[in-house]
Amino acid sequence: MANKDRHRRFGSIRKLPSRRYQVRYLGPDGVMRSAPLTFAKKEEAQRWLTLTEARMARDEWIAPERAKILLKDYAERWISQRPNLRPRTVVEAATSAEVKPEESTKTSSDDHSSDEDQDGAGVVGDVG
Repeated sequence: MANKDRHRRFGSIRKLPSRRYQVRYLGPDGVMRSAPLTFAKKEEAQRWLTLTEARMARDEWIAPERAKILLKDYAERWISQRPNLRPRTVVEAATSAEVKPEESTKTSSDDHSSDEDQDGAGVVGDVG
């Protein structure tokens, strides 16, 4: 909220030439940061800033660069926190986290060794 001098006690909001609003704030680590997006309305920017301040007050704020975690690391932690998982669940979670990007984008026409390709089902290409 703005005080009598129209200054916020936490963060700042400025109007960009695009007529959108940019939020900047000082993190608890002393680094000045911008919000990850801009806002169409000033009220939206104020709300985002208020919620960010509340997260910091509750010690729930995480620096944006630290919030990025690899799926493999997340899966390992997820499995270790659930000691009563069935073996199949552990195997499926572990293998799904190790999928390489090139494998996840492969089409059925790239791999002719699958059963679906043997009978023609699932093959993308010429019809007829």
